[in-house]
Amino acid sequence: MMLLPGPSVAWSASSTIVSLIRKSRQMNASTTSPNQTMSMICIIAVSPPGALETQSAEWACAVYSKFFVILARAMRIPVAVRRLIESFEKLPGIGPKTAQRLTFYLLHVPQEQLESFAESLVNLKKNTVLCSICRNVGENDPCSICSDPSRDKGIVMVVEQPLDILALERSGKYKGIYHVLHGVINPLDNIGPDEIFIRELLKRVATDESRISEIILATNPTMEGEATAMYIKKQVVELGNGSSSIRITRLGVGVPTGADLEYADDTTLRYAIEGRREF
Repeated sequence: MMLLPGPSVAWSASSTIVSLIRKSRQMNASTTSPNQTMSMICIIAVSPPGALETQSAEWACAVYSKFFVILARAMRIPVAVRRLIESFEKLPGIGPKTAQRLTFYLLHVPQEQLESFAESLVNLKKNTVLCSICRNVGENDPCSICSDPSRDKGIVMVVEQPLDILALERSGKYKGIYHVLHGVINPLDNIGPDEIFIRELLKRVATDESRISEIILATNPTMEGEATAMYIKKQVVELGNGSSSIRITRLGVGVPTGADLEYADDTTLRYAIEGRREF
């Protein structure tokens, strides 16, 4: 069964929504039975589209929301199930169908496992903290990496998310410390330098400039990642009045291991040529 989208879709000129609006004047939600509701919605779905300009957007949203509620009631979904489906839909990468499958799967899970799952969710933020030094997620402050005496405190690798640290640690080659930005500069999403932990990085550089010898910019090779890396480099150089003694490097990018050159894009090949090394 196809799920109707949210009220915000009423702002678009979808033929189904337009037909829904045109038919809504003949329908009384308080006196219509579930079967009549389903029949009306089926008729609306095949009706020819009308003109959305004749109605206000606010009125369209209200009418469509009303029909959505009626449809949900007609489906006779328990409240607990419906709420869990809506909660799953809020997660990134989870659509309506996946949310439904996850919800009905959990109905077959033993109660003990459900309680353990719920307890893990409750303790997720209670038992974790952000490291005051690198802003990584850990159980203690400072985190296990910053408090490790075997780590080289003179090399700081700047990453976008804590998951990037997990990937880099799996390689076993990096022995320095990190700084997590928790995002990148993205004006389209109203994310500027003040919304991520760039200021904290600059404070670390200003405080420990004599100890820090290199900053590795390991943001992703995207437009936002490149812009963030360029901004950080500019700010670090300005801290040293244009002549900072800190070496600023960029994480190498290029052709991945095992790949064929004929399938590589132009940008990847350009970075690979620019970042070539002695063999």
